[in-house]
Amino acid sequence: MVSQVQMKRLLLLAVFLAITTDLSIAASSGTADMHAARTLKTQRQPSDIEGVDWIASYEAGPLRTVYQAETACGAPLGDPYAIDRDAERGLVFLKDQHDRRVKRYAVPGARIRAIVHVKYDMTVLDRADLVFTDVPGQNIVLVHTTAENAGIFTSSDVYPLAYRHGKVVDSHHLVNDPSLAKMVEIGVSLYREMARRVH
Repeated sequence: MVSQVQMKRLLLLAVFLAITTDLSIAASSGTADMHAARTLKTQRQPSDIEGVDWIASYEAGPLRTVYQAETACGAPLGDPYAIDRDAERGLVFLKDQHDRRVKRYAVPGARIRAIVHVKYDMTVLDRADLVFTDVPGQNIVLVHTTAENAGIFTSSDVYPLAYRHGKVVDSHHLVNDPSLAKMVEIGVSLYREMARRVH
C-alpha cells in the first residue's frame, strides 16, 4: 500500500514531468515556427515506424541569424538529477570528437546554403537538421535532436559530413543508426530536388 507521503511525491513528480514535457514540446514547436517562414517545400513519406510519417521541409539560406543546435533542460542545472547526467557540461555532443560535450553549437547564417529538417510526425522530438554550408570538407552539418528522460532533456548530436556531387561522401557515423541514415537520405534527396529548381 502506498503511503500519503509517497503519493504526494509521486504526484509532484507527475506534475513536474507534465510541465517539463509541455515546455520541451513548446520549445521544439517554437523553433519549428521560427523556421516555417522560410520553408519553400514540405513533403511526407512513410517512416520506419508503422503509421508514422517522416516530414521533410526545405528552408532556403542564407539565414539572417545563426543556426543553433537545440538544447533544453527541464531541471535546474544544479539539481542532483541534472548533475548525475552531466547536463551542466552541455547537451550538445560532437560526434567527430568522440562525443565531446559543449554547451552550444552554432553555424553562422551567412554560411548556410539551405537547411532540410526531417522529423517524425509525432509529439516525441526526434529531428534531423541537415545544414548545408559553404565550408569545404564539412558541407553538411547533421544535427540530430532528441528528447530524453521523459522530456526533461533535449540534446543534439552534431555530425560534420562531407558532401560532393549530390552524395554524402563519409557516412561512417551513421552505420549504427539506420533510422538516422534514412533521415539523411531523405534530406539529401529534397536538397538535390530544390537545388535543381533554383539553378
